[in-house]
Amino acid sequence: PDPVAYAGTDRNFYDRYFFNGYSPDGSTFFAAAFGVYPHLDVADAHFCVVRDGVQHCLHASRRLGMERMELTCGPIRIAVLEPLQSLRVTVAGEGIAADPPFSGRAFPIEEPRFTWRVGPRTVMDYTRLTQNGHYAGWIEVDGVRAPLAAGYLLGLAHITGGGLIGNAERMLPPGLDLRIDWQAWRRPALFDWLQGAGDVPEDDMRQTFNLGIGMVAIVKPQDKDRLIADCARAGVEAVLIGDLIAQ
Repeated sequence: PDPVAYAGTDRNFYDRYFFNGYSPDGSTFFAAAFGVYPHLDVADAHFCVVRDGVQHCLHASRRLGMERMELTCGPIRIAVLEPLQSLRVTVAGEGIAADPPFSGRAFPIEEPRFTWRVGPRTVMDYTRLTQNGHYAGWIEVDGVRAPLAAGYLLGLAHITGGGLIGNAERMLPPGLDLRIDWQAWRRPALFDWLQGAGDVPEDDMRQTFNLGIGMVAIVKPQDKDRLIADCARAGVEAVLIGDLIAQ
């Protein structure tokens, strides 16, 4: 096989890191990205933090120069401490600085391959690894430094394509299964109409749609009431929909 430096013929081919993290009370959210575009000879990076409802952003770009392993772009740097387990994102920009080391909670999961074609032309063809974990360290905005304290959330999954089961299972380490109580919430009428109009089997509905659950969080049993209360204070309805069991 060819070395990773060679990436076919698509001028828009890219490899990309993307991270995001948040505080348990919702007061702080941050995202970081690092992309390499070998056929354009460009590397770029981005860091964004939302604190108290205000978004602060930092962008950087440089010439790639055929070096895919150099993960520094201006004031943003990624260091792999342990492959597929821990890394460190550092930022030293004007008005924004950060040092949030990341530790994976479970081994990364390879998501299903995604292909988008228009006629005979392939527009997108990609796959990616997804990993849940914890951040520590700190983020500083305009001279005000705030620590990233460990929260009580053990996992969080946005339920999109792939259904409730497929998306939620991405959070789980080997040896655990998700046991869902399908009667725990009221399914929106739209899904009942869709199932009836298309004569869709129940198993297919569960594997394809979120059925009214847009986000799934995993916490320890003793923290479930705290999570429901925190969501209520934020104006979000939360309900206990199941638990984890050993395989």
